Amino acid sequence: MMSMKEDKIWEIIALCLSGEANSKQKKQVIEWRSESQANELIFNELYQMWQQKNSQSPPFDSQKAFEKLNRKIQDS
Repeated sequence: MMSMKEDKIWEIIALCLSGEANSKQKKQVIEWRSESQANELIFNELYQMWQQKNSQSPPFDSQKAFEKLNRKIQDS
């Protein structure tokens, strides 16, 4: 079982990867990464996975989705 501190670092890492972290949270992740080589490797792997996932997802086109919904409504 993970400790509260371990649970919190994962949340903060997620905030950093999504660009939602504040400066205090960014500093916490930097400090965590510097604690060990393993932490640095984990972060780098998570970062690479995050980048790959985001590059594979096409941007959401709300106008296109709205038009598709309208067509379905009109067809029914």
